Amino acid sequence: MSKKIAEFYNDDLSSWVHSIVFYLDEILNLEHRLEEIIRRNNIVDIAAKVEVHQLMLDKISGKLAELKSDVVKLQNDLNPDGIIISDDLINEPIQLKMKLLTYNFAQLEKEYIDVKYFCNSFLTEMLKK
Repeated sequence: MSKKIAEFYNDDLSSWVHSIVFYLDEILNLEHRLEEIIRRNNIVDIAAKVEVHQLMLDKISGKLAELKSDVVKLQNDLNPDGIIISDDLINEPIQLKMKLLTYNFAQLEKEYIDVKYFCNSFLTEMLKK
């Protein structure tokens, strides 16, 4: 029995998990840099400005963690007992889940990039002061 589609789905899902873990690590680094800005600067209202960025990072972290959970669930459906299912077991619900996850991953990745850019721009601006 062929496993080409199931293996393709599984490879995509594994790649997404690795990307999500990487993004979550980057968010931790951004959070540490935001904390450093508060510690070293005495700019008026800096804490409020940092809090805005921290809230954005918290929001995207939550979304990434939720997506990771959904991806792992589908991976488990494709790999019961550690063996990839055959393609004839790829049914419409699995295909729909995969399409939805593909769309959600792409959208969330774009959102993450925007948040990261916004935070990095803020950090760069604060380091100039």
